[in-house]
Amino acid sequence: IDSRVDGLDGAAFCLKVRRDLGLNGIPIIVLAHERDKAAVLGFFKAGATDYLPKPFLKEEFLARILVHLDGRILNRSLDRKIEELSQQKFAMDQSSLVSVTDDHGKILEVNEKFCEATGFSREEIQGRDHRVFNSGYHDKKFIAELWKTILAGGVWQGEILDKTKNGNPLWLETTIIPCPDSRGNPPRFVSVRRDITAKKVAEEQVVKVKKSLSALYGLATEFNLRNEEQVDRALQM
Repeated sequence: IDSRVDGLDGAAFCLKVRRDLGLNGIPIIVLAHERDKAAVLGFFKAGATDYLPKPFLKEEFLARILVHLDGRILNRSLDRKIEELSQQKFAMDQSSLVSVTDDHGKILEVNEKFCEATGFSREEIQGRDHRVFNSGYHDKKFIAELWKTILAGGVWQGEILDKTKNGNPLWLETTIIPCPDSRGNPPRFVSVRRDITAKKVAEEQVVKVKKSLSALYGLATEFNLRNEEQVDRALQM
């Protein structure tokens, strides 16, 4: 927009584009002399994007346009990426227990699924470490190897038996991912877990059934052997 076109209220035009037409993504470049700085300020308040002082080179004007077009493309790309990440987060929140801890294991954030599975509210567990869920099933070597892996920047995967607030067993298929800080701060660790308690209980029941069947088979075999011995003795008499 040229600030000195007769019959054109540039600031009002900017407002109409921004407010009435809702075209916030369109760049508006104000063309004005240095002495028109007060008018330029009014343009910016009305929604102008950039200012190019007169006189200017055509190449400079075209370069400014290209810069803003590239910016629009970048913003659209970022908007799409943010939307994709939001959808992925929503899907993860519906299916997984997610927690974020610092390098000392202190819990910083948890999602709603985590609270539902453990029975703890966010207020009860934020600031505490994962030992609050320790079932005592895993030995110190197991925990030490886990920390050794993630502190070295590796991803740890495995199954962990925790306990809920009520003391019930909670088997979790777990992936712990280190997230380094580009500014040199200590890393955070994102844990993504899936409740596999029902699966583990079913597996334990299968093992118990197999042991019972094995014991019954052993008794039946012993019984048959004894009967065969008795039959052999009777035939020899």
